[in-house]
Amino acid sequence: MGVETRQYFSYDKSKERLMYLGSPIGQKQIDEAKKLLVSHVMPGDLGDRRSFINTILYESLIFCIVSQGLTYERVLKFMDKIHSENLQTISDATKVHSLATTGINRLRWAENRFAPIFDYIAQTGGIDAVAQRLLDQPGLEREAIVDNSKFMAMKTTSFWYLALGGEKEIMTLDVHVMRQLAPFIEGITPSHYEGKLRLTGKSAGKNIVTQPSTSEYLRTEQNAVIFLNKIGFTTAHSDFMNDFGTLNGSLMTALLWGAGAYGARNNPRQSNLFENKQTLTFESPYRLK
Repeated sequence: MGVETRQYFSYDKSKERLMYLGSPIGQKQIDEAKKLLVSHVMPGDLGDRRSFINTILYESLIFCIVSQGLTYERVLKFMDKIHSENLQTISDATKVHSLATTGINRLRWAENRFAPIFDYIAQTGGIDAVAQRLLDQPGLEREAIVDNSKFMAMKTTSFWYLALGGEKEIMTLDVHVMRQLAPFIEGITPSHYEGKLRLTGKSAGKNIVTQPSTSEYLRTEQNAVIFLNKIGFTTAHSDFMNDFGTLNGSLMTALLWGAGAYGARNNPRQSNLFENKQTLTFESPYRLK
């Protein structure tokens, strides 16, 4: 554990507290996590005028889907395309897929990754209704989305919940978060955050990370929440307690993800996302209100 493995959090058993780089988590790390979270949460709320909020809701969903396995810079460049389009275009899966796979900054996706969730939205009351259900009953709606929408697995759907401003015990377990949780959460193996070279098939020559199944994801998320509650994390750090008196999974995700992003800053494709060694800076993926 430590800098060599890019695992920066540890557990001090004697004092039952989570540590960052061998020291207690301080306000600096908490403030960084808040800034990171704010940059990813959509502007406005579901009470705003319909045309604006539906545009932002589709942008947030598209942002989360395009983030699957791509560097943040590439995602932002693609979102610039989306910002220049109207609601009619970005709510049409065929048109969004065309934008994604043609022109500059195109994505090499053979299948339309937007169509299944856009169809689900059309069949279940519209994007504002789906977003509201996800915020109100994240466990149930997340399961419904995952079961009925190919390409919207647990991580992407959880990320959309975060982007919508959700604050319940839902976590986005990407490779950075998995890596940080691995030292003290049972069931997380290096295959969940270290890519393995594929020798054959469409992914030949690429390092591919093993994606957890839905049951594995739920078990890992539950184990993380149980562990953090057991050590009194929200009592020690009240910023991470939501209005329901439980763990704000989105802010916890931001804390762990931020640490992982620091570790990835030697990646030349991502290095200019950082202002300096101490501060993370991210552009908003949304158009201005």
